[in-house]
Amino acid sequence: LREIDVIEDGDNKSPPSLPQLNLDDIDQRLHEAIEDGKLVHREGISRTGALIYAAIKKKFNVKWKGKVLCALDNSVEIREPYTVNDCSGNDQGMKIIKKVLNDFYSGQAVDKDGDD
Repeated sequence: LREIDVIEDGDNKSPPSLPQLNLDDIDQRLHEAIEDGKLVHREGISRTGALIYAAIKKKFNVKWKGKVLCALDNSVEIREPYTVNDCSGNDQGMKIIKKVLNDFYSGQAVDKDGDD
């Protein structure tokens, strides 16, 4: 850069002020994004837990309650380490979620062997 040409002189006015941020709204939106699965990473949650959350979220509603996954309008809970044996809840909901978990773990075994 060797030369700057001033095309138009500014009017020396201050730029308009920015709107005030509502930090409570921002915090609420962040919380909703985490709960809605837009942000999957959570403090203390294993990678497997996050991947299972994403797998369930593809078809059904699911939320975190601490480290517990609550699916199908809280009718099923899945605790660490997030296997079919770690599910509790109503029979109909558990049948659905156990199928998702079985499919998830079947796919993981295939991926580990390299047989995509």
